[in-house]
Amino acid sequence: MSQVLHILLTAATLVEIDPTILWLRARGAGEEKNVIHFPSCSVEVLLSGVGPVATAFTLGGRFTAGPVPGLAIQAGVAGALDRTLELASVYQVTSERLGDVGAQEADGRVLSLADIGFHPGPPFDKEEVLRFPKDAGVTPFPPVAGVTVSQGSGTTER
Repeated sequence: MSQVLHILLTAATLVEIDPTILWLRARGAGEEKNVIHFPSCSVEVLLSGVGPVATAFTLGGRFTAGPVPGLAIQAGVAGALDRTLELASVYQVTSERLGDVGAQEADGRVLSLADIGFHPGPPFDKEEVLRFPKDAGVTPFPPVAGVTVSQGSGTTER
């Protein structure tokens, strides 16, 4: 008997993945609480709440509460600094930075942790980048570098 792959699909809010959940439900073999079952896999849906702290807390609780899924997908709506990226497309984030951790000078300049003498610590490297292992997963989606922030911005300066 082959083992069923357990996939964790997480997003901050329901509105970000509701169309995906509806699509999965329409094709699934059954559903139990927040898990949609298929013959070769199951998809567990987890809503984390908005922001990196809520996400870290929710995922930490989930990963310590039960079996670790074979695949975890963080999905949702994101902005982009790169104007060449196509809107409403799917990308695979292959590296991540913390964009608003550090300090801000009176003139508005943002100082990174390294600028003020700190290091974010593992899993981030000395350049303050979390780099995903090359064998972490292959998807058909174009790779992009990500930046996590706690507050969005609508201005070029910010």
